[in-house]
Amino acid sequence: MSKRLQLLGFKLMQFSPLTNCWVKSDRPVIIYFLRAHDGSIKIGYTAKQKLAQRIKQLQTGNPFPLQLLAIKLAKLEEEKAIHSRFSHLRVSGEWFKPDSELLEFIKQFISK
Repeated sequence: MSKRLQLLGFKLMQFSPLTNCWVKSDRPVIIYFLRAHDGSIKIGYTAKQKLAQRIKQLQTGNPFPLQLLAIKLAKLEEEKAIHSRFSHLRVSGEWFKPDSELLEFIKQFISK
């Protein structure tokens, strides 16, 4: 099944594996940046009211505490654009090397 679907009314929908349902791609989400024990940074998104639950899920698979670096209410497309922008720093999946370029971006992203 396609990850994007054009529906009647020309609303672009995107399948979210996180919520296992179709969501409006212009709907605000929380974009978060988490740091792992080894310094790698996860760039992800979740629904506004589910941030604590999402961090708890991720923490379950990590023996060391995850550090929340930043959060911001934004559009889903922004999270995908950030992944593309920093693809050269990708370690695995949504985890990225803690390069100074990414850390500076995080500071600027939350101050906008």
